[in-house]
Amino acid sequence: MYLKAFSDVYGVVRWFYPGDEAQDVDWNALALEGVRKVDSVNSKEEFQSVMTELFCPIASGVVFSSNPVYDDSRIIPEDTAGLKEIAWQHYGVDLGKWSNSYVSKRTYRNQDSQGLNRLVFEVTLSAADYIGDDLTLSVDIENMKPSSLKVYAKVSLDVNDADTYINFCEFVPDYLVGEDYQQSVSIGREDSNKLIRIGVFTEGTGEFILNSCTLSNGSKYVDVLGLSQSLNQTVYDYYDQSHRIRTKDILFDDHSHVGEVRSIEIIDGLFAHIPLALYGNEEHTFPLAAQPSSYDLSDTSEQDMMLADLIVTWNVIKYFHPYISDEVEDWDGCLVRAFEEVGECSRYSLDPLRRMMANVNDAHFVANSPKEVKDYGFLPVRVRNANGKICVVRSIDEAIRPGDEIMLVDGRKAIDLYEECEQLVSGSPQYKRYVAEQIWLRQYVPEQTLVLMRDGEEVAVSARKVERSEFVERLLPDENLNNSRWINKDTLYLNTALSDLQEIKELLSMRNESQTVLIDIRNGSRFLLMNILPYIADKADLLPFRAGISRIPKVFIPQTPVIKDTLENIDVPVLKYDNVFITGPMNYSHDEEVVDYALYCGIATTAGEPTAGCNGRINRIPLPSGGAVYFTGTKVFSSLGPQGYYYGKGISVGRGR
Repeated sequence: MYLKAFSDVYGVVRWFYPGDEAQDVDWNALALEGVRKVDSVNSKEEFQSVMTELFCPIASGVVFSSNPVYDDSRIIPEDTAGLKEIAWQHYGVDLGKWSNSYVSKRTYRNQDSQGLNRLVFEVTLSAADYIGDDLTLSVDIENMKPSSLKVYAKVSLDVNDADTYINFCEFVPDYLVGEDYQQSVSIGREDSNKLIRIGVFTEGTGEFILNSCTLSNGSKYVDVLGLSQSLNQTVYDYYDQSHRIRTKDILFDDHSHVGEVRSIEIIDGLFAHIPLALYGNEEHTFPLAAQPSSYDLSDTSEQDMMLADLIVTWNVIKYFHPYISDEVEDWDGCLVRAFEEVGECSRYSLDPLRRMMANVNDAHFVANSPKEVKDYGFLPVRVRNANGKICVVRSIDEAIRPGDEIMLVDGRKAIDLYEECEQLVSGSPQYKRYVAEQIWLRQYVPEQTLVLMRDGEEVAVSARKVERSEFVERLLPDENLNNSRWINKDTLYLNTALSDLQEIKELLSMRNESQTVLIDIRNGSRFLLMNILPYIADKADLLPFRAGISRIPKVFIPQTPVIKDTLENIDVPVLKYDNVFITGPMNYSHDEEVVDYALYCGIATTAGEPTAGCNGRINRIPLPSGGAVYFTGTKVFSSLGPQGYYYGKGISVGRGR
């Protein structure tokens, strides 16, 4: 009861109380301190005292009281002339250096952006189109105000993976101070699968004029600024005539006003009153609060860390996950059940958090922590759940054969163990199944006894633990992977996991429109999949993306975001080419964006199995235990309209026929 009440207050104060002093708090440390103190509370009076001690020094406008009505005279100064209303606005949620796509800022508090690299615009190009070129990025800016504002530019060759994508801001470049800037990069044959990424960032607040941004190989110039689909208009005002760019005082029109208070009955008869807006001048907000003391976390237990990790994650998902309102009816109940599971753990484990997040069906979800023991290997097999039977499909142990059904593992039913693994996975049913089949193989002891069903008879075998390196090398690769090739004179097979974009371009150059192209993306892609589209369809058939297909939550009050699909269904276009994407449950995010777009343009259909059902830019939550949670921060709709919505379901096969 007390932990849940602390959780409710923690999230509202951390992300919605706008006082200046609260911005200097180590919130992960406060979560640990709060768990440690609240978990030992035995009465309502003691709980009120602990909550006052935790929050009032850093948020003096917050009150814990038996009175259900808040007296807002305590936060309003006698003279409000010239004061601004300071309130939080969140475009997604800024959780640190990994959140460069998302912004959290208080109105009229531009210092909230100090020290952060904010993306002005970004362009991504395929390196395969520039092989052999020495490219030079040139940027010309002027009239930077104030002098403390820094403007950065970057051109890089990046592999196509999530970590590189969201860490694009992590670099130390020269900064531009009203002068021409140049940076060069050479593209070799070995770079054909990479991306050329170009970005302009700012550190600090102010304005400047961006005269030009071009990429050149000496004879050909690319207007990078012209290629950018849009500037980051969340953080910046952009004046098209003069190319003047200025950081905003207010992100969007809606924000809380002084007098608006979130009052929560956190336990029976005890209310937490949290102002959502305060008056402030350039120096401070009103009322003033004392600086918080540092927290002594030396006696923090592993259970404390698990609880604090849950509290931080639960609040971020509650207020900022774009799909939460569609997927979960009782998010409060999910937290309470996770608290109960923590009490059953003998050592630090993220499994309670994983089971909680499984309710959100977010295939981007990953949790890690240095506190979690990872001394496991794997069973020497690959398995598939075939209608409730755990069947061996590959084996590197002579005693275990493909086709064997695993009945028992050390005396426990194999299917029961599998279902426990599935409960740890967030995503669509087919994605859960696929990932659970991998998790199920984890083995923590040197040997396990398996009971197999083979030819109608039970066979007991001893299975040794396989180390991760051996599993990855011998079992993880799909034996059925085929090289890209012409199957016959009418059918071209492309395997994006084995072929680079240059090889695929060469094969497609021999194709005519009457021939079938099978594009197998089930095992991933060595290049940015979007870059294949100009080679399987004419440019005239690649339609503009539909407006409103991607939306980030705009949050200014503590409530679960609701983002409705406002696109209209379109008639599924007549298929113009005989292109077929072969998909599977591990295709998600960018892969699904490409397949959905191809269906929308009428340039491809689908075959194989449904995709994973998850798209949108990733965000990252730093955890009190030192680990992190990754989740989807942007809601993405189908270009086909609500009929094609695929989050938590996947893109079905046979679409576009």
